[in-house]
Amino acid sequence: MSTEKHSHRALIGFDKNGVPTVIVPADHHAHTHEDEHGHLYTHIHEAEFTADYMQAVNDYRKTFPKAEEVLEKTPDPAVKEMLVRMKELDMPTAFDRFDSQQPQCSFGLSGVCFDTPHA
Repeated sequence: MSTEKHSHRALIGFDKNGVPTVIVPADHHAHTHEDEHGHLYTHIHEAEFTADYMQAVNDYRKTFPKAEEVLEKTPDPAVKEMLVRMKELDMPTAFDRFDSQQPQCSFGLSGVCFDTPHA
């Protein structure tokens, strides 16, 4: 059984310019474990984690309504009236601003985003 310590995830941080970067990489080497029957097996985790994470992010993105969907599905007539009037006046709403920011990056969705660059 392998007693070597390893990391299954890379840790994301910021470089000196405030750009998100990997500060502690995941172990990219294969490592060996022993299963419940005493058999050794070798595997890596990074590719599996990355694929799972990206699938989760993409699935989450699909739940974000567009501004038009918000207008169509708003049950409150006063809110609907306000949204229609703002559209007539060409005044952007939070929903319009959100639509204009698409696509959302994976860093922001995972909560490690920053809104002010550190120069």
